[in-house]
Amino acid sequence: MIEPPDFTRDIMHQIVIVLTDSLAGVNPNSLILEVEGIEYHYPADFDWNPEELGGTLVWNPVLHGVEYNAGDTIQVQIYAEDAPDLCGPNQHLAEYSFIVEPWTPCAVNPNPFSPNGDAINEITAFDWPNMTTEGAVIHIFDIRNIPVRRMDIEPQRNYLDYPARAWDGRDNDSKLMPQGLYLYVIESDGRIVCNGTITLVR
Repeated sequence: MIEPPDFTRDIMHQIVIVLTDSLAGVNPNSLILEVEGIEYHYPADFDWNPEELGGTLVWNPVLHGVEYNAGDTIQVQIYAEDAPDLCGPNQHLAEYSFIVEPWTPCAVNPNPFSPNGDAINEITAFDWPNMTTEGAVIHIFDIRNIPVRRMDIEPQRNYLDYPARAWDGRDNDSKLMPQGLYLYVIESDGRIVCNGTITLVR
């Protein structure tokens, strides 16, 4: 079987599962798909595209009036039996889940921030659209538009891990920058998705 992806940003995300049995094949009439506690049966509720010793199940939420919300965790179960000739069927039950990616606007917080060693507002963290599944390059410039810092950030699966996407007020040589106004630009997936200003105070 192939599990649905961990994350999707499609609120109409189709569930596609490949099922195979290397000996007897899969009996499509045995298939029961459960999505968020509701059962769906073949052939009335989903498509089955047969292949040798198995096939691909495709369930379309639009056809059932189902719409996910950003941030939802969708629970999925699939029940299947094989199709032996001489004995009773073997049974299999699998469970999966996937998350509809939360919507995140551009944000910098806190702003102003004060990297002065008092353990309060020492860093400022960035948010950008689709940050759960797409990394970003964050560019910091001083007020004269001279590059100060570049940060290459991985996709942020843990939203609460602020230090992983934060600026500590230092330049690329780890030198602490003077207080003042700074500019930032966030690139993601080859596009500029956010820009704005940050105030560094002491």
